[in-house]
Amino acid sequence: HAVKIKATSNNPIRHLPSMYQENVFLRNYLMIFQHIMNETSITLDNLDNIFRPMETPSKFLPVLADWFGVNFDLLGSEEIARKVLQYAIPLYRYRGTKLGLQALLYLVSGIVPEIVEGKLPFDALNISDGTDISATILENQETNNIFSVYFPILADEMPADKIKRLYYLLQNEKPVDTECYLYFKKPQKKKRKTTVFTSDITEMGVDG
Repeated sequence: HAVKIKATSNNPIRHLPSMYQENVFLRNYLMIFQHIMNETSITLDNLDNIFRPMETPSKFLPVLADWFGVNFDLLGSEEIARKVLQYAIPLYRYRGTKLGLQALLYLVSGIVPEIVEGKLPFDALNISDGTDISATILENQETNNIFSVYFPILADEMPADKIKRLYYLLQNEKPVDTECYLYFKKPQKKKRKTTVFTSDITEMGVDG
């Protein structure tokens, strides 16, 4: 069976004098431009969708990220990028705060981190006794311009590239006058088997 396709749009030829309206070639030729106009009209009528992170084309996501001041390369997958951009305005309101940073890291990693303010994730090392150096390595343990971000999982459970992106994301989003440290759950140390020597043990000689 023959398939016939009928265009629903009016042909622009109707705007021409009647002497041209019977020209089949001209009618088909003008229909090409009508289709282009239709696609342009549809795009303009739905222009608001382009600015919606969950509906915009993938190629426009970096543009939206740039408008919101978000480093697109640090977000990871397209799905994560859409989620972060969806909440970009609420996140911007809390930018530089503990809550805002925690929410951003959750959207990117899928894990709610714990943010500890004023403490290092490890003990500070002091060099003073018997040396020519008397100083604190890194920072004092109690300080107001340091905070630590703790993820309650082992570092091996998170891909190395994601850890690197989270680190750079922290450096970009933290307040300028602060220092930030990222750390993970410590692996459990395996207990060594102990051997107890008693008076009952007979020493083996060369002859066995």
